[in-house]
Amino acid sequence: MPHGSPSYTIDSAELRRRRENAGWSLRELADKCRATGQPVDASQISTYELGKTNPRPRALKALAAALGCEPDDLKEKDDSLAEAS
Repeated sequence: MPHGSPSYTIDSAELRRRRENAGWSLRELADKCRATGQPVDASQISTYELGKTNPRPRALKALAAALGCEPDDLKEKDDSLAEAS
């Protein structure tokens, strides 16, 4: 993993599902993130939804705040933890 990369993986399908359920375009979600004080560009959000990149922690927090959820709700769940429960 490159230096400075997040130690988590975004659940790209969950991010997209939450955005679409809110009825927002990528640009609208970007505007909502900007309103939290942490700008996240619509093109960045697209790369997250496509699973190409992971947001930095501050961007993840802005996405979660805009979507009304916790940052952990937007991270992929560790399958080994799910099996242990």
